Amino acid sequence: MRTLIDRAGKEFRAPPGVVLVVGGGRGDSLEALRALGAKRLVLAEADPRLSATLARRIDPAKGEELVDKALVARAEGDAILYVVDQAEYSSTLAPRGLFKLFPNLNLVEERPVGTLEFPVLVSSLALEESQPHLLIIDAPGQGLALLASLPGALLRKFSEILVRASDVSLYADDATTDEVATFLGNAGFTTPELDAEAIYPVQALRSRRDAARCELIRVIDDGRAELEQREAEIARLKAQVDEQADALAQATRGHEAEVGKLAKERDVLLEQLKQERDAQAQLAKAHEVELNKLAEARGVLLEQLTQERDAQVQLAKAREGELNKLAEEHGALVEQLAQARDEGARLADEKEALAGQLIEARDVQAKVAKEHDAQMQERHLEIQAQAKGLAEKDARLAELTKELEQSRRDVAERQAKLDKASHQGQERGARIIELERDREELDRYQAWLNREVVKAEAHVELIKELVLRSEQS
Repeated sequence: MRTLIDRAGKEFRAPPGVVLVVGGGRGDSLEALRALGAKRLVLAEADPRLSATLARRIDPAKGEELVDKALVARAEGDAILYVVDQAEYSSTLAPRGLFKLFPNLNLVEERPVGTLEFPVLVSSLALEESQPHLLIIDAPGQGLALLASLPGALLRKFSEILVRASDVSLYADDATTDEVATFLGNAGFTTPELDAEAIYPVQALRSRRDAARCELIRVIDDGRAELEQREAEIARLKAQVDEQADALAQATRGHEAEVGKLAKERDVLLEQLKQERDAQAQLAKAHEVELNKLAEARGVLLEQLTQERDAQVQLAKAREGELNKLAEEHGALVEQLAQARDEGARLADEKEALAGQLIEARDVQAKVAKEHDAQMQERHLEIQAQAKGLAEKDARLAELTKELEQSRRDVAERQAKLDKASHQGQERGARIIELERDREELDRYQAWLNREVVKAEAHVELIKELVLRSEQS
C-alpha cells in the first residue's frame, strides 16, 4: 500500500485537497501520507488501542483529523470488531477463511465499537470538484461495501482510490480483488494498478478517475434520469387520459341511461293516459261485472280457505311424524356413539396389551441376543480347539513327511542294492520280489500321505472360513 501511496504522490499535478484514510492503524504510513501535502488529512481507525496511538501522533494544526469509529455502509448501532493478534488483519467482518489460510493468526477478542456511516462522513468533507482528492481504504474485507455505499457522483469526486483487497475470501461477505476492480471500472475509474510488493492473497489496488468514463456515466445517468422522468410523466398523462376516458364513458352511459329513462317514462305516461281513458269509458260497465266477480270470488275464496285449513292439519300431522322419526334417529345415534366410545376403550386396552407384548418381545429379543453371544463364544472356542488340532495335525504331517523322505531314502538304498544284486541270478529272485513288494507298500503309503495332506488342507480352509464368518458376525 505504501508503494502505491508514494507513486500517487509523485503523479499528483497539485497537492490533494483531502486525503481520507479508512484504517489508519497506528500511523505507520503517516509520513508517506504527509508527503502528499494534502490540505486536510482525515484518518479513521476503529480499534481503540490503535486510535489512541494514532491520536498522539497526528498534528491537528496541520489539518490532520482522527475519526475513532468504525466506518460502515449503514449504521445499525455498535459494530463488533474482531481483533486479531496481528492488527492489520482485524476487521468488523467475521473472519472465515483467514485462519485457514494463516493458521498462525489468532482471534484475541470481539470488541463492540461505535459506528459512523461512510456516506455521511464523505458528505461532511465537502469535497470540491476543482481539487484532486485521494481515498485510501485499508480496512480488511470492507473495500467494496464502503465504495458501493457512496452515490456515484460522490464517489467520482475522488480523483484516485487506493483499496486493500484479497484474491480469495478471508472474511464473511467480503469481495475479491476482481470484484473490486470490476466495480471501480463500472464507476468511471481506470483499470486498477496492482501493488507488486503485496503478498498473496492480500492485494492493493490503485485506480484513477477516468474523465471520459465519468462523462459517459454522467450522460448515461442523466439520460436514465430523464428517461425515468419522461416515463413517469407518460404514466401520469396516461393515468389522466384513462381517468378522463372513464369519466367521459361514465357520463355518456349516464346520458344514454337518462335519455332512455325519459323515453320509457314518456311511453309509460302515454300508455297510462290511454288506459285511463279506456278505463273511464268502461268503468261503469265493468263495475257491475266486477261486483258479480267479487261475489263469485268470495265463494271461491271460502272454498280455498277450507281446503287450506285441511292441508294445514295434514301438514301438522306429517311434521309430527317426522319429529317422531328424528327422535328415533337421535336415540339410534346416541346408542352408536356409546358403542363407539366402548370400542375406543376396547382399542385402548388392546393398545396397552400390545405395548406389554412389545416389552415382552424386546425382553425375549435381548435374551436371544445374549444366548447368541454365548453360542458365538462357544463356537469361537471350538474354532480355537480345531485350530489347535490342525496345528497338531500339521506337526504330524511334518513327521510323516520326514518318515516318507526316510522311506524314499531307504527305497533308493534298496533299489541300489537290487541293482547291485541283479547280476547274481535266480538265487536272489525271492529277494527282488520282496523288495518290489516293499516298494509297492511304500507307494501305497505315499498315496495315503498325499490323501491325508489334501484332507488337512481342506480342513484348514474350512477352519479359516469359520473364523472369518465369526469375525464378520
